[in-house]
Amino acid sequence: TAAYLLAILSALTSGLLYAETLSEPLYLFNLFLGAYWVHKAAMTGRLLPHVLGGGFLALAYLTRPEGCLYLPVACAYLLIIVLGRRSFPTMLRDVAKISALAGVFLLVSAPYVLYLHHYTGTWSFTTKGGTAASARHWIT
Repeated sequence: TAAYLLAILSALTSGLLYAETLSEPLYLFNLFLGAYWVHKAAMTGRLLPHVLGGGFLALAYLTRPEGCLYLPVACAYLLIIVLGRRSFPTMLRDVAKISALAGVFLLVSAPYVLYLHHYTGTWSFTTKGGTAASARHWIT
């Protein structure tokens, strides 16, 4: 019965969790799922975990702009694993799979990046730097 009470309690408090922390639970969910699939891709070398890793990292980026920082980290991690294998034919296939991860990330995040380009006039993954720079201009 204690397990049922805990299940019901978590279901009833999730709205309060989102109300207080806004996007953090969804961001962390997507980020951890992305990290899980990237790790799974490194361990198995299959294409599907690469694709899912790129997709979930892109969803983390769409939830919070800090998520774009994890794409180069994931690609570097996978590249280090690939270079450690020292088998040239499989190395080329694995680099293609890492490119697929980055491609899925860019494909999923492309509508938002295009929106930012239309809105700001510059190509950027986030508006945080530009907003701070324009605010600094008006303050000083």
